[in-house]
Amino acid sequence: MGNVLLIGFSEDLKFDSKLYPFSIYMYREDSDRNGRENLSEMRRAVEVPDYVVVNLCKETLPLDEAILIYLLYTNNTPIYGVGNHVDSIMLCELLCRSFTFLHEALDHIKNIF
Repeated sequence: MGNVLLIGFSEDLKFDSKLYPFSIYMYREDSDRNGRENLSEMRRAVEVPDYVVVNLCKETLPLDEAILIYLLYTNNTPIYGVGNHVDSIMLCELLCRSFTFLHEALDHIKNIF
């Protein structure tokens, strides 16, 4: 059906695959990998998604996540935000739409399919 990439969310999120008929991938920087390995993972992450959901409920946006979001934006991948803490004017411009809760964003994407 489609692929959704979640950026900046906790790994322990649970999803009901019956509710969301698409594959969900998580991107997170791994401290056990070196910079080149993280860059390779980032390149793969750019190729995977049809849609992206970014966690905006964080104090700061790590550099690798900011770069990944920009690369996805330049690939014309729709990017949605979840939460209300947007501290970057650039990030505001890259988002298609913001939602309060993750399930709202996933429901919106499901309805697009």
